[in-house]
Amino acid sequence: MDNAIVIFRNISGRIALQELLDWKRKVQALGIYVDEKARGKAIILHLHHEDDDLVFYLYEQSGEYQLHIEYMRVKIGDGRMLKALESMIESLKLHAEKYYTGRSVLYRTLYVNGIIMDEGVFVERKIPPDWDLRIMREALMGHIYIALEQYMDAKKKGDTQLVQELHQRLCTFVEEVAQVDQVLNSDRFNS
Repeated sequence: MDNAIVIFRNISGRIALQELLDWKRKVQALGIYVDEKARGKAIILHLHHEDDDLVFYLYEQSGEYQLHIEYMRVKIGDGRMLKALESMIESLKLHAEKYYTGRSVLYRTLYVNGIIMDEGVFVERKIPPDWDLRIMREALMGHIYIALEQYMDAKKKGDTQLVQELHQRLCTFVEEVAQVDQVLNSDRFNS
C-alpha cells in the first residue's frame, strides 16, 4: 500500500500567520522536516520525509497568506505526508478535493472550509453536449428581460427614439434565442 497515490486538487484558501505556525508545529511533530524560504511576498514550503518531498508556495496578501495548489500527487508511504496535507486542509480551513482508489473504485473527498462536505465513490458527471447552448440561451433570456424593463421605462417616459432602439434590440435577441432553440430541438442533440 505504500506505493499508492492520493491526488489532491484545487487546494485553496487564505491563511493567517498564526494558523500557519500552528500547522507547521503539527507537521514537525509527525517527524516531517519543514524548510521555509521567503522570496519577496512568497514563502516556499518544502516538506521532506524519507524519500517523499512536497513543495508549495504561499503568497502574502494583506497580512494573510494565499494558497492555491491546482494538482498535487502524494505517495501514501507511511501516511505522514498524507496526514500533513489533510491536517493542512482541515486546520487551515481550506477548500480541496482528494481522490484515491480502492478495489478498482475511485473515491473522492470534498473539503469546504476544512470540513468534509462529501465523501465516497466518485461518479463523474458528464456535461451534456448542449450545455454551452443552454447557457447561451439563458444569457440571451437575461438580456431580453433587461431590455424589456428598459423598454417599459422608456415607453412610460415617452422616449420614442429609445423605444425604437430597444424594440430593435429585443427583436435581435428573440431571433438569436429562436436560432439556439432550433439547434437544441434538432436531431443533433435528441439522438
